[in-house]
Order: sequence, then structure tokens, then C-alpha cells
Amino acid sequence: MAKAKKAATVADNDFSFFQNMKTHDRYVDAHVDHPEFGFLDTGSYALNALMCGDIFGGYPKNAFIMAAGKKGTGKSILGKNTFIRPLMLEGYYAFHYDTENEGVNEKKLIAEHGYLPGQFSLIKEATTVEELFISVAGLLDQLEKDRGDALELKRKCCIIIDSQGQLSTNKSLSNASKEKLTADQTKAKKLNEMYRGIVNRCGNLGIPVYVTNHVYEKLDQMFGDPTTIAGGEGGQYSPSIIMLLRKTYEKAENGVIRGVVFVAKIIKSRFVRDKLEVPIYLDYKHGLDKYYGLQRYAEAAGLLVEYSKKAFPDLEPARNPDGSVYRKKCYVIKDPNKDPKTWLVVPENKLRHADTIGTILEPINEWVKENFKYSSPSLWTGEYVAPDDDIPAGADQVSDENDPLSVSAPAEPAGEAGEEV
Repeated sequence: MAKAKKAATVADNDFSFFQNMKTHDRYVDAHVDHPEFGFLDTGSYALNALMCGDIFGGYPKNAFIMAAGKKGTGKSILGKNTFIRPLMLEGYYAFHYDTENEGVNEKKLIAEHGYLPGQFSLIKEATTVEELFISVAGLLDQLEKDRGDALELKRKCCIIIDSQGQLSTNKSLSNASKEKLTADQTKAKKLNEMYRGIVNRCGNLGIPVYVTNHVYEKLDQMFGDPTTIAGGEGGQYSPSIIMLLRKTYEKAENGVIRGVVFVAKIIKSRFVRDKLEVPIYLDYKHGLDKYYGLQRYAEAAGLLVEYSKKAFPDLEPARNPDGSVYRKKCYVIKDPNKDPKTWLVVPENKLRHADTIGTILEPINEWVKENFKYSSPSLWTGEYVAPDDDIPAGADQVSDENDPLSVSAPAEPAGEAGEEV
């Protein structure tokens, strides 16, 4: 009886023919891995997690990021202070497109936002989609010519466009000059053309792009979320990340607004799951509170629980400076690397510090990675079987204040800030 022929496996295949085919990709043809550009720390662990699923990560350094929101929701502030300035400190040159004529010049950007002199260009005369496309494409032409056939990138730069929502089109301006008040239906198409022409080129050159955009309410929409990003679908296919910003809380002191809590929600991402939300606290004097927003994740991970003497009789309670027992709400930091008898008991308003919640960043990050990122197909096992407590139909439209991944109110009091930024 003839032996059955052994089935071929992937390991038995010889792929050398394919590996040596010319593709006209400089890295593939040189048998070199494409470069890893890494991530830019935003200054907020929670925002880092939202951008890439890792509290020690941040903005991808070769991605196109869109921040959309209503007026006063922090789009421009985040762009200037968590994107442009940190990149400048890493040696990047910045091209800042101001399409809103917001009353800033080079001196104000240096004095008020920490821009580094001689390390940026403020461009105000690109007011239509077509003018912006020509300007950015011209920059990329020069950078590609400077790079030549080299594998290594010679220069580092970044782009901020503030904002897409304010851009007009040549068609709209032409209509106005002819006193024609018909609606311009070309903007979405022109935006798509522009982004198709620049996004991939920016990514290949390692140029991160941050774009702000407006949102508005659809008055005729009866069901679902009526919030719509300006520009139609133009520009919404190209970003690696689209986050929607909203302002939820202002902290005042003696009648003066001291800071504000923003909530950032993922609308689209190639790095984390959709609809994730994180709170961010911006103090107008000290900058972003690095630890704000971590409390909810530490609690969800079982690393942070409310203290009571009955539940933790062996732990020393928190005390006031005079030695008396602190009577307000406290938490136990259940550090898995410490003896439970030495766990810290911390007042709630002291949580956002390096020596408190900062001592359990690694285990918090493990929880974030598991709950923010998509799982790798290499880790999938067997067929999915729905558990008894599976997600009910329509649950995606419910904002549960007890869900650590949904933010319906300030996650924690904007009390004593953590480290100064």
C-alpha cells in the first residue's frame, strides 16, 4: 500500500524567489526592515495610553493625528504643548500652519507656548485647501530630494495644521467674487485629494502631522450621536488617529479658573480600540497633570481599593501633619511587588504623585495594554464562545459611569496636582 503524501507546511516552502523580487521599495529591495519611529510622550500617562495603548508611549512619530472638537476644548493647546514643543526639544523643526489667524506671531509662540527660536516656521498664507496642498507638497518635494536614495533620514521635522475646519476652497472664493452664494460642494473632495497626496509621503519621511478640526451638531438627526466632524468624509480616512475632545469641568480658585478637565475619545485608531475615553487635567500654571486619569485604571486592575480599618487591620492609616488620623477618603495601593503588610494608605487628594500611584505604573500599564490594544491573531485560541455575561445588544450606545473605559464625569477630583510640567 502506497504511503500517504505528507502535507506541505509553511516551513517547507522556499520563499527566496519572492524575497529577491524587485518592488521599488528602498527598504524591501535592500533587505532592511522599515524604520521604527517610536512614540512621543504627551506629558499625560492617560493620553499616552489612548494614543498607543501604552502609558509609556504617546503620539506615534510618523502618524497623522486629528484632534476634533467644539471651541475651547483644548485642540490647539494640546497641539502646541504636547506635540510641537516636545518634538522641538527632541530636535525637530516645526512647520506651523495657522489657518485661523488666531492673532499669534513668532514672538508670541516663543513666549507663550515655549517654541524654540529658529526652530519653526509660522505659515499664515495657506487659507484654502489647494494652497495648503501646494505648500505641504512643496516641502515634501524638497525633503525627498534632500534624502536622495539614502535609507537613513537626514532631517527631522513635524507639521501642525490649525485648523482644517477653517480652510476654504478656490471654488468658494470664486463664488464669492462672482456674488454667487451657492454652497460649495467641493471641499470634501479637495481634502481627500490633499491627504492622499501628502499622508503616505509624510509617513515615509517620518514626519508626524497634527491637525485640528471643528465639529458641529446635525440638527435634523434624531437618533445616535449628532456630532459630526467638519469637512464631511474628507480627511477622515487618512488619519491614523482621530480623537474627539470635549471639556467637562473647570477648576476655579478664588473666582479664577485654574485649570480644566478635558475628555479625549477615540473615534478612529490603528493602535487602540475605538470609543475608548480618557480624562486629561490641564493646569494653566503647571501644565498637564501627568498622573490624572490613572486612578480609574488602577481600581479596575485591582491595584487600588478604598481603605477601611476593618478590611485592612494591619495597615497604618494615613495621618495629618500633626500626627492625627486622616478622616477623609483614603485608598490602599496594592503593589504586587510588596508585602501586603507594607502597602501604602494614601489620601485621595495625594494619589497623583510619583511616590504614590507612580509606584505601580508597570502593573497599571499591563492592564492598559490588555484592555486598550487589539489582541494579536497569533494569541487567538480556538473558536469564540460567548460567555453568559456577554455584552447585550445596544450596549455600545450606553455611557456607563462605572466603566473605567467610559468617562461621563471627572474621573477624580482636580485637587492637588501631581508633578509640575
